Amino acid sequence: MNLYAIRKPVSGGSIVFTVLFFLVFGGAGYLFFIDKGKFWDYLPFICIPSLVITLILLIFYFVKRNSSGYIFTIFFLIFLSGLVLSSIFGPFALINSAAEDYSGKNYSEAIINYKKILDTYPNSKYAKEALANISDSHYLNGNYQEAIFYYEKSINDKIINGETLDIKKRFADSYLKIADSYYAVEDYSNAGEFYQKSVGYFEQILQKYPETNDAFIAKYKIPEYLFMAADCLKNEKNWIDSEAILKNIIDKYPESDFSLKSYEVLFDIYVGKAMDIKENGEFRKSIIEFFKIYDLGSDLLDLVQSEINYSQNNLLTGIPPNILIQAANDFYKLAEYGKSLIVYDYLLANYPENEFMAADNLVNIKIKTISEKPYDSIPEFTAAGSFAKNGNSRVTLDNRTEFNITVYLGGPENRIIRLEKKTKTEVEVIAGDYKIVVEIQNPENGLLYGETSFEDGKKYKDVYTLTAK
Repeated sequence: MNLYAIRKPVSGGSIVFTVLFFLVFGGAGYLFFIDKGKFWDYLPFICIPSLVITLILLIFYFVKRNSSGYIFTIFFLIFLSGLVLSSIFGPFALINSAAEDYSGKNYSEAIINYKKILDTYPNSKYAKEALANISDSHYLNGNYQEAIFYYEKSINDKIINGETLDIKKRFADSYLKIADSYYAVEDYSNAGEFYQKSVGYFEQILQKYPETNDAFIAKYKIPEYLFMAADCLKNEKNWIDSEAILKNIIDKYPESDFSLKSYEVLFDIYVGKAMDIKENGEFRKSIIEFFKIYDLGSDLLDLVQSEINYSQNNLLTGIPPNILIQAANDFYKLAEYGKSLIVYDYLLANYPENEFMAADNLVNIKIKTISEKPYDSIPEFTAAGSFAKNGNSRVTLDNRTEFNITVYLGGPENRIIRLEKKTKTEVEVIAGDYKIVVEIQNPENGLLYGETSFEDGKKYKDVYTLTAK
């Protein structure tokens, strides 16, 4: 009888190992049910030692001609299949496929596989790598909104360091590209928001990495994209925020090409805002808003003088004279004499019957502003007789020029006297010390200024014999 040919029944030890392996299967199945990501991560670590053990056992039991060898052969095949499946399916296979697509610049396919890992296997050990790489894939693929979302998530999950220069550059560039896309379709609200976000990262680069070439570039980009943000806000009629950004450019980047452009846009803002306010019936407020243009500097005002004249006339037309007087008085109280004078001049040109209401302030302004400028002296007043004393003096003004003249008397009383060419007039004024300004219509002639005293009961004469220079 051949004892070697006789197979021995299943041993107690094989039963123990069989139970153990079934427990392994059960545990793996439970892990698969509750977390597929962890299942595929742990599967190679389960299969490899199990393969080694089952291989040893099947060899051992086959050598002993024990029927348990067939059982362990089945286990061996099962664990081998598990190991093979872990390399074909699950996050390991997806991460390898995505890496190949990424290396080949096939970013769309890489994104699909990275996203499968994040959606299906969020707890896998490969999820962090997928999150970091999907951010870069979206950025390189031009999906800037998605890139920002995943970069922020990666930073929040502490997968990448958001303080590195490279990441800040990518945020700045992504926000900029998004802003440009909104601007192209005239979505100025979103465009302005993203331009400002882009500037925020350029400012961080300039602050944190001041010695780098990127900081040098950022220094020139910041005023440009601040200007773009301000322009967007202006187009949305968000005057306040736009004005604040433009003033920031002027204050912080005066040497930038966008400083002068900021002045120009501020001009448009003040005009546009003033017109809107006027349409709402707030005339006095509209004048104050419009006259901010005169704070923008002479260089700009010289460039846009024709626009100023047109816009100013358009704004002031239709505003009641009492409102004009109130606005001019407001400027006068603030010592903004230039602005006050412009409104008074418009008032007198269009509502001359209201001159008496503006005379005092207008004379004071003329005297103060003109006495501080280069001027020619007025002709000396000569005595021309006397009359019964009554606290007054009589003054004859004789215009022998070819031009109309306006004389401003400032003293115990303020008077405005207008003389057409080749005419004269006599006025009676309160005796006392006077400051006098003479304006000649011909712009080639200079202004005249002087001071004199008129005595009680005396007559005086002043003859103007100016000719064009």
